[in-house]
Amino acid sequence: MVNQGARGHHARPARWAGRGSRWAAVIAAAVIAHAATASAQSTSVNGQIAYEVCGLPSAIPFVGTQCDIFVMEADGSNRVNVTNSAERNELSPAWSPDGQRIAYFDGFNAIFDLRLMDADGANKSAAITTTTTYPYASVPTWSPGGTQIAFVRNNPGSPVSIQADIVVVDLVSGSETTIT
Repeated sequence: MVNQGARGHHARPARWAGRGSRWAAVIAAAVIAHAATASAQSTSVNGQIAYEVCGLPSAIPFVGTQCDIFVMEADGSNRVNVTNSAERNELSPAWSPDGQRIAYFDGFNAIFDLRLMDADGANKSAAITTTTTYPYASVPTWSPGGTQIAFVRNNPGSPVSIQADIVVVDLVSGSETTIT
């Protein structure tokens, strides 16, 4: 059987009818999924997952997209954007050992601040320390007791050095110790 076109001309066989719209939907879904990509996930002791989504619309001058941090249940439900900011990039979430807070980097243009926030995105801290992590992404890592955070900091140099150091920040005193 052959479908008749608008003017009676022969069109595609009936078995192909409607497949173009299905392929268009598949291609559109792939483009949308690629436009906002998720990465850098971390799982909490309570089973929740924190992750960054990049490719979101940006208010940062000369930057088309930016990244936010989302939290969701392990089954994918209750997805919440906990940073919800078009002005900054929030990257590299890491759960505290008790699952109550998230450490992350906040910034743009190769300068990022290490910050903390509650698991629901409330009570965002002032900058704990600043690093130039670009282009070497650094994921903060909590100490088992939740009193220190380790991360990678680029070693300053001209031109930009590829030497990176591991730094530990004490959250009580604010002191930093360079390990490497």
